[in-house]
Amino acid sequence: MQNADTEKKAAELLKILNDRKSRYIACENNLMLFSIYYFSHYHHHAIPPFHYALYSDLQFENGARGVIWKIFRESAKTTLAKIKIIHTICYKHKRFIVWTSFDKAKAAQNTYDIAVELQTNKKIISDFGQLFYESKSYETEKKSTKKAISEFITVNEIKVLANSIGTSARGLVWGAFRPDFQIFDDVENIETASSETQTKSVIEHIDEAIAGAAGYSNFLILANNITDTGSISYFTTKFKKSNKWKIRDIGVIDNKTQQPVWDKYVLTDDEADKINLTITDEKRKKISLQTKKLELGDLVYRREMLNITMTADEQEFNENWLQWIELSEVKQKATYKITTIDTAYSQNKNSCRTGICINYYERATDNWYLEAFARKIDSAELVDYIFQLHDNGIDEIRIEETAFQAAIQPLFRRECERRGKYPNCKGISHKGRDKIIRIRGLIVPYSNRKVWHITGLCSDLESEMRIFRGQKKTMRDVLDATAYQLDVIREITPQAYQKPITATQQQRRNLDFSNLHF
Repeated sequence: MQNADTEKKAAELLKILNDRKSRYIACENNLMLFSIYYFSHYHHHAIPPFHYALYSDLQFENGARGVIWKIFRESAKTTLAKIKIIHTICYKHKRFIVWTSFDKAKAAQNTYDIAVELQTNKKIISDFGQLFYESKSYETEKKSTKKAISEFITVNEIKVLANSIGTSARGLVWGAFRPDFQIFDDVENIETASSETQTKSVIEHIDEAIAGAAGYSNFLILANNITDTGSISYFTTKFKKSNKWKIRDIGVIDNKTQQPVWDKYVLTDDEADKINLTITDEKRKKISLQTKKLELGDLVYRREMLNITMTADEQEFNENWLQWIELSEVKQKATYKITTIDTAYSQNKNSCRTGICINYYERATDNWYLEAFARKIDSAELVDYIFQLHDNGIDEIRIEETAFQAAIQPLFRRECERRGKYPNCKGISHKGRDKIIRIRGLIVPYSNRKVWHITGLCSDLESEMRIFRGQKKTMRDVLDATAYQLDVIREITPQAYQKPITATQQQRRNLDFSNLHF
């Protein structure tokens, strides 16, 4: 009986889809039907149950304002967002659509995909006409290796714009229209989540976009569950009690059945191998979660596939080890001031972060009093900063021996002669040790309660510590710089504090460039 009912419904659906007029009406009111018919080339596996809920979310019915999807990687959430935009364009439900990512280039890749689909999807062209014609600027971008388009206007006068978190959401207007559908995708990743500054930037941008939007605007936030302290967590908490917002938190494994939530996945390699023997279409083959876990690593797999955020128990640097002290109190102590700098050389200072750690080291107690932060800085600015540190009474400046340091050495020497100042600046080598191992060396002084953070001056360091799990790609510039303090302190002898050298001896030492090791 059930099979008969299913066959009857399938026949009725096929009849609707085969008639252009009925298809046009039905697909306007049913996004999933629109997806099945016009994007059949995307449907390689059966529609999973959670997709029914996602399609429903995107209808924004009953005055719904926004949706937050915290869903596992490769769940097709980004594809569904693009299909929603194309549906919106075809039926002219909105007039000004903005796709925002942390990096504008990433947003432009997605708007490019939408433009190409409008231009090449034969079913859409047949029913809705050619909604997008190439302009000269689009043709130029189309031929580039980036495959991106930053904005376009459709034939039926709908604007689609790629935007970035770094660009203000205030004042976005197209003709008489403000943005009325905004997608925020890839605004938080492991790197942005590690920086309080970047997290704050994301929050401020989205808050500004929502606050300044018209009452008929809708919002879609696409994310993974990375951390409990980031921007996505902030918005989840903010909107969880609102009846105008829907929040989805979906991992690849169902918590009750312990089975994959989508039949494109199977649990083991054996299952995948057995089933895939009978499948010739590569796009329809099953994906083994056992292999996925191996490829991603346990921590990334848990975060991006199971939606399990980093917990305090997993932190290598225990929150309970953190201690704070006021700068005014530190300045009253007898300390030897050491600055260690971990550089990330680039011709464009905006593309790299340099980690800086200033340690007010107290030999009598072996205590560290730290000021640690990240700064985007080029070679000329680094030289100026070295002299600034010198003027501020820093006793010793140590910089990682890299090609970057070799590049600034001539400039530094010229500036020493020109300014008549000779900062005690030396190189420091990692001695071939892996950075992760060096960073983990900090666990000893922290766990022994020998490290104090100067209040308000270590936010970048604390952010990196909270997410550090030994990952190679994690943002850790400030941790790198701080880890070099271990090497410097090992080199320092008690005599450096018991018998300070005279001013004349210091001047002679600084004049001797053989002390500079770059």
